[in-house]
Amino acid sequence: MRKSQFIFAICILGFIATARADTIYLKNGRNIEGIIKNDSGDEVELEISIGSVKFNKSQISKIEKSAAGDDAAMRLKWDKEKADAEARREQIKEEEAKKPKKVEFEKKKQSIIVDCTLDNRVQAKLVLDTGASTVMLRKGVADRLMRVNTGLFIPDMQLRLADGRVVNGKSVIIRRIKVQDAEATNVSGCILLDDVGGADMYDGLLGMSFLNRFKFTVDQKENKLILEKQ
Repeated sequence: MRKSQFIFAICILGFIATARADTIYLKNGRNIEGIIKNDSGDEVELEISIGSVKFNKSQISKIEKSAAGDDAAMRLKWDKEKADAEARREQIKEEEAKKPKKVEFEKKKQSIIVDCTLDNRVQAKLVLDTGASTVMLRKGVADRLMRVNTGLFIPDMQLRLADGRVVNGKSVIIRRIKVQDAEATNVSGCILLDDVGGADMYDGLLGMSFLNRFKFTVDQKENKLILEKQ
């Protein structure tokens, strides 16, 4: 930060620190600080950081008004308090996102099936597959997600399935994949345009393009997939 910017920042902080509010003292012993917007008739309207509040003059024992020019300093102070509160909320949100998430899964034969939500609206059962480089969606669930007939898409890739078959696919970006409390955005994926058959594939595969966003372990005893944000 340049010297002039630093001095300006110090001046602003000093301006905020010395700000005095108008103060209304109520007969019940409470006092409220803010900026008096209106003091006419039987009511006094006081602007506070979250809006304004009105008091009947019969409720008030006395009013102390701030010096001229303090209104601007008070509003700067409120803006700073709001920005600090928002920063704290974002920090808490980031810390929560990094905590390990324990995801329940269903196990059938050798497959681990995970309930997923795609783009906040499409529910899908995906088979956990660490051998798949990307998330793969069968055409039926992709039609619901894309809201178009994905059979009209032009293939731009081929994929080899676990049984050795090579199928046509279309690369896409899935805006949001949520697995219970674990979430990743803008995940690369693929729509399987060919009919791959077989109920054991469910709605597709939860591959490494999602899993690589996390440190993950599988607790086979508890049937839990543990995902920790990288």
